[in-house]
Amino acid sequence: MQSLTLNFQNQQIFENVLWLLKHFEEDGIEIVVHEDITEELEKAFDNGEDISKFVDWSAARRPNLE
Repeated sequence: MQSLTLNFQNQQIFENVLWLLKHFEEDGIEIVVHEDITEELEKAFDNGEDISKFVDWSAARRPNLE
């Protein structure tokens, strides 16, 4: 399996590329969309807001195998 990561600064271009890629889903392409929450997390932290919604609890529960 091969992976490709694309980062978009322009929402319209993102939507156009996503639309194009969705046409290949029936051919076995899996589309995984990740949002960059860095700015939102930093803003919430700076404002003293609860940042627990940003924690990946599934990763936090993984055993340490070291």
